[in-house]
Amino acid sequence: PSLDSQGMGAVLNWKKGPFPMDLSYNEYRLRETGFESQTETTNRILEYRVRNQVGEWMQTELRYRLQDLKQDFRADSPLVDTHRRTHLRSNELELSNTIFLSADRRSSLLSFLRYYEESGSQDLKNYYWQERLLLRHTPNFSTYYLASLLRNKFESSTVDTKPRQPGHGGRAQLEKRSLPDGPFLQRIPPA
Repeated sequence: PSLDSQGMGAVLNWKKGPFPMDLSYNEYRLRETGFESQTETTNRILEYRVRNQVGEWMQTELRYRLQDLKQDFRADSPLVDTHRRTHLRSNELELSNTIFLSADRRSSLLSFLRYYEESGSQDLKNYYWQERLLLRHTPNFSTYYLASLLRNKFESSTVDTKPRQPGHGGRAQLEKRSLPDGPFLQRIPPA
């Protein structure tokens, strides 16, 4: 039995200006040989990320990731010969935006969108959306609101997932502290 692996990659960072960005590419190859089997795997990943900050009150980030995975498996024995090829390809796109509603950044609105698509042995599409509002009213009192939606599309079906909370995929929470950094913390409803 033997194992041989190789990896290579490159990263490009651009930090100047209003849109700092990163671009990376990585490739990994693995060859594994057993007594009666052999597996060859190639995994390629391309990732791009760009950020923007508007003053001290807003941050935005966009991220894209492409992954291409190929695997070839062979097993030869006196009873049976097996040959299986797997090819998976995925695309992922995420966008997050945070707006700070106060100078101390304790109150904020976070918006998050995600799209994921995978093709190969199981075709899958995934959509996710979330809005999260945190309001810090006083040092001892804050409120939290959440709305989200998750949709999974498989080859033959679609599944929508929402939290089991009233308000069609939403959640709200109040938090009261008895002392600024004290031991007593009360949440309504309990976490």
